[in-house]
Amino acid sequence: MGDRAETTMFSLSPGFPLAMEFGIEGEYCPSFTSPFVVRKEWDNYLQDRVTAFAEEVRPEVMLFDGVAPYSGFMRAISSMPDVVVGWLRRGMWREGSNDHQLQKTKGFDFVIEPTDLASEIDTGATVGTDAIRVPPISLLEVMDRLDRASAAAALGIDPDRPTLLLTLGSGRLGDVAGPGSTALDTALRHPEWQICVTNSPVAVNLVPLVDDPRVNEIKGVYPLLRYLDAFDATVSAAGYNSVHELIPAGVPTLLIPNTSSKTDNQEGRAAYLADLGVALAARDDDLAAVARETEHLLDPSVRARLVEEHRASGIAQRVGGATAVAAELTKPPAPVGREMAKNSWNAPLTSRIAGAVLGESGKARLKTLLGRSVPDHAVERVEVRLGEPPSGPEGEVLTLVITSERDRIDPRAAYPIEHVMAGSSEEYVERRRQIVAKYYEVVE
Repeated sequence: MGDRAETTMFSLSPGFPLAMEFGIEGEYCPSFTSPFVVRKEWDNYLQDRVTAFAEEVRPEVMLFDGVAPYSGFMRAISSMPDVVVGWLRRGMWREGSNDHQLQKTKGFDFVIEPTDLASEIDTGATVGTDAIRVPPISLLEVMDRLDRASAAAALGIDPDRPTLLLTLGSGRLGDVAGPGSTALDTALRHPEWQICVTNSPVAVNLVPLVDDPRVNEIKGVYPLLRYLDAFDATVSAAGYNSVHELIPAGVPTLLIPNTSSKTDNQEGRAAYLADLGVALAARDDDLAAVARETEHLLDPSVRARLVEEHRASGIAQRVGGATAVAAELTKPPAPVGREMAKNSWNAPLTSRIAGAVLGESGKARLKTLLGRSVPDHAVERVEVRLGEPPSGPEGEVLTLVITSERDRIDPRAAYPIEHVMAGSSEEYVERRRQIVAKYYEVVE
């Protein structure tokens, strides 16, 4: 957006503090996976947080980015008839997956769908829907890359050795240790190669490192795009962001789709790009294929072919969505009488019935039997004190920290954190304290 608008972010991502390092203003809010807010109360908590934040910021336009607008968010915007609200929604949904989310379209004034390098094979629920379609979004549009020598120096690696980047994501939705270890072991059989393994600050499932001087852990480096010229090849996840940075950038890449992804059709995306000849692909649950394709990736002739196919495809010129979305937001439509009935945005009826009949713990057990992941929310209420982080065990009582300092936000902390945007009004800080009192049991 540049200087065309004042932008503020409200983020559920534990990686948001990294974005704040680039001068992005905003606020971090714990997601429903937080162990400190009871799951059945979280949507109400989110509704209160979004409502209070909007009253403080007073936006003209709000844009929700994601494939599943939360009920708490939908209820919050139902009380903002004068705010233009849009939905930024990527496609490439798994066929038959997440269809019910499209019912929430009526709660927005407009929808923007960034297309995908693999849109040609998209058969998900968003195909044919009424949306403003823009090119794929990529950081390549707005960020320069360091030359090889500078990038290698910044990462502390030898610029004269062939270098493999191994970056399979946070592991929040599936296994990265198995395919990651397979790729790493395969690469280590080639003594000329050095390997860089990313350690995401939001990771919950890492690739185990081995004691070898050729293995380098990359930790706290963001965005990785700036350093891509330090690498000769990459073994990467096949999510939207990874693909739309690595492939247009022309880095010879082996894509390993996350087969546990609920909505994103990563297998289809990876297979399409492999068929196009601009990448290699192997499923994360086929370790033999991961080993075989890693071997292929390390072959100079294979990498040369990938580079040539990349040039011939013109795929580097297909990004541009960030610029297009920014242009759309400078001329958003007026509110169009979107659905304002707060009761329309409760949980699906089947989920509410299950909760009523089985209870929350019974519903969690049912989800486990059905193979769905369920966050561990054993507590019914979190008792907290306000103040500094605890220096040691304090029994059942935790110390909750309310802070406006970016460096104090630690989503992995063993105590709850309530982040307040820097420069907030006294009225907003007081409102946030009221929300704390509502959702935590505050003790003296």
